[in-house]
Amino acid sequence: KYLKKNCFINSEKPFFGKKFVYFAMHFEPERTTNPDGGFFHDQFLALLYLRKMLPEDVSIFVKEHPTQFKLIKRGITGRSPLFYDLIKGIDKVHLIDIETDTYSLTKFSLFVATITGTAAREAAIMGKKALIFGDAWFNKCPNVFSWSEGLTFEQIMEEKLCDKKAIFKYLINQMKEYSIPACQNPSSQKIFKNYLNK
Repeated sequence: KYLKKNCFINSEKPFFGKKFVYFAMHFEPERTTNPDGGFFHDQFLALLYLRKMLPEDVSIFVKEHPTQFKLIKRGITGRSPLFYDLIKGIDKVHLIDIETDTYSLTKFSLFVATITGTAAREAAIMGKKALIFGDAWFNKCPNVFSWSEGLTFEQIMEEKLCDKKAIFKYLINQMKEYSIPACQNPSSQKIFKNYLNK
């Protein structure tokens, strides 16, 4: 309750009339930030570096992960209530109300930023650019940029957008080249028994 209350107190409704980058936060604790985030295992660090990269007239809209307060109550141990105060302390960074539609944030943003999250793939498919700070399996996906010391806001904005066909071609190729059908645990074997064979 305390974590949720602090998120609510520090949140605001988005104003889509301003230029912004949408930063989709990760559920924590989870491997998508640690270890996959590498140097950026701390999402606050990613926000600081993103702020430094962006022009002054571009804001950052940060949205908490929807399951941070729910998933088997692990999420409440993975985030300090002080984290929301820290976010608010960065110039032109706004913690957005958790009820805000994610697809609207993606649609109206200049681009999406995340450590290694699904939001980057969704943005790419929706015809938006995405910046990832960590090591994701889709690093080379069209419309997705990997953070590097020399990467600039202008480079991201000037890059030509790829269409859905290019994204789907990449994803299907990844599946064919690197995937093996499997069940992660016995309960999955029961749920998907119709798909299993020798």
